[in-house]
Amino acid sequence: MKLTPFTIIYLAGLVSMSVIRGWYSVKGARKRVKNRESKGLDALLMGISSLGFILPLTYIFSSWIDFADYGLPPVMGWFGAVVFISGHLLLWKAHIDLGTGWRKLIEITEGHELVTDGVFKHLRHPIYSAHLIWGLGQALLFANWLAGWSLLIAGIPLLCYRIPLEERMMLAEFGEDYRSYMESTGSLLPRIKRAR
Repeated sequence: MKLTPFTIIYLAGLVSMSVIRGWYSVKGARKRVKNRESKGLDALLMGISSLGFILPLTYIFSSWIDFADYGLPPVMGWFGAVVFISGHLLLWKAHIDLGTGWRKLIEITEGHELVTDGVFKHLRHPIYSAHLIWGLGQALLFANWLAGWSLLIAGIPLLCYRIPLEERMMLAEFGEDYRSYMESTGSLLPRIKRAR
């Protein structure tokens, strides 16, 4: 087992993220599904993206993928820790702002509400942004091509598939309200407002 400050930070973040996800999954589980768009491809891409969590655990608890190690100065690991924790905080805040509206699958539930405040005031997909930030932090925490970069590499195809699908569902459900929200709010990055 590789017990370093960086692996401890990663493991604490992973456990904390699992608790957050579990809590909000239970809270939202009672809502009845009105429309579901999750298909086989979504499940496949979710499975592939799980490598982003499996490979770091493999790296921490075994030496099987040590052949993919490369050198990084320790300062990069500490910078990665800051980035990693920032992604975690964004994930946590997005879940708080969504409340029972978060779903693991691509679904619209009965009484689904359009959330446009909190972090959603600046980002339409802050949970996906958090995963990208988390993945960048992970790449700096682990100087290993497989463990470090796995979340970004395995997760990006899932985001490329899900974001357009979710946006179509939200447009179908909320119409002009969502279209107006799209025009004023960035998808994964905040939209820069032009000075008038």
